[in-house]
Amino acid sequence: MNKLEIDVMSRAEMDRRLRTGEIPGGSAIISISTPEVSYRPLPFHLCDKCVVLEEQFDDVDTKRNDLIPMSTEDAARVVNFVNANKGKPIFIHCDAGQSRSAGVAAAISKFMSGEDDRFFRGIYTPNMNCYSKVLSAFYDTL
Repeated sequence: MNKLEIDVMSRAEMDRRLRTGEIPGGSAIISISTPEVSYRPLPFHLCDKCVVLEEQFDDVDTKRNDLIPMSTEDAARVVNFVNANKGKPIFIHCDAGQSRSAGVAAAISKFMSGEDDRFFRGIYTPNMNCYSKVLSAFYDTL
């Protein structure tokens, strides 16, 4: 893969794409869910040779009440996963596919290609905690 391939979507869209075979085999999938929420399991097994990182944190920038933001450790796991799967298309989902997944995708894109513009316009409203933590974790690996 010469060009960074990264796509962001909602949990429902990920489910649909997995079931219809639209996620190419051998892809890297980052699955972000909200803690304390009961979900129907996604059919990752339908994607041949796909690798999946599952993370759980809330769509907040700072800890509030019982809500937990992305941690430095979460970001380090994302970076390790991306680095271990270089060259694979990356698909990232969260519940709505607009904030947490867009923040993670924007940081990956910024570090790997120098571009993050497409995640800061249109339907996306990147979670800036996710963006800054993942970007910082990438720079920590240098």
